[in-house]
Amino acid sequence: MAGFLLGRTNETAGNTRLADRWYAVYLDEAPDGKYVQDALAGRMRVLLATGESDAARTLAQEYLRRFPSGVHQAMARRLSGAH
Repeated sequence: MAGFLLGRTNETAGNTRLADRWYAVYLDEAPDGKYVQDALAGRMRVLLATGESDAARTLAQEYLRRFPSGVHQAMARRLSGAH
């Protein structure tokens, strides 16, 4: 959970690269954890903010595959090109 919280804290502070690193750590360490949906959404946001739209699109597709009705599905659909 610490990785997710560090990701969120850094994203809020505008440290997008560090936020992405911590979200990725959380997802690696807890691939089925409580905050997976939020960590994927966080990574989508920070990757988009850093101009890594292809990586954000890939995560959006993963999000929709895993959580088709998830709370962040509208953002994931926009990023993935799905409607």
